Amino acid sequence: RQAAEILGGQGEIGIVIHLETATNAQERKGGFVSQIDEYNQPEDKDEEETTDKLNIVATESGNGNISDSKDAAKKIISENPDVKLLFATSQSTTIGTCMAVDELGKADSVQVIGFDSFEGKEGSKSSNEYLDSGVLDGFILQNPYNEGYLGVRYARDLIDGQSIATAIDTGATLVTKDNINN
Repeated sequence: RQAAEILGGQGEIGIVIHLETATNAQERKGGFVSQIDEYNQPEDKDEEETTDKLNIVATESGNGNISDSKDAAKKIISENPDVKLLFATSQSTTIGTCMAVDELGKADSVQVIGFDSFEGKEGSKSSNEYLDSGVLDGFILQNPYNEGYLGVRYARDLIDGQSIATAIDTGATLVTKDNINN
């Protein structure tokens, strides 16, 4: 939804995934792609579909590290000159993607949405600095307290023979310039 809003409903998108084999990477990519597909559906079901408003043009793997993620983001940008937004699926891919966009001087033309806050690593700025400078347009913060609390709570429930939901929302917040101080 944020990608659609940032792009005004149209544009090419690239994805930098942290590991092709990681379940959380596939789930994050899948959720993102699902929302883009939903956004591209005509509001009136009788209406004929036109070309996609938002188009995912490339997915590259960052191989779980910052350097490869930076290279992956640069590859997407160089091979897709009309790409307007990059979605990064982890902290390492967000850092590498921000570094690539910053080094290429593309902050005004390529938007970035990623995962997790971070301090400067391997020569990068912090997530807050990238957000302040306009390189990073938003990042998703998970709720680590709920992850731990609910993990223990539901493990106890399973031990006690109770059934639990197959999917549990532990909470997440999209951090942007507008809400970072909240």
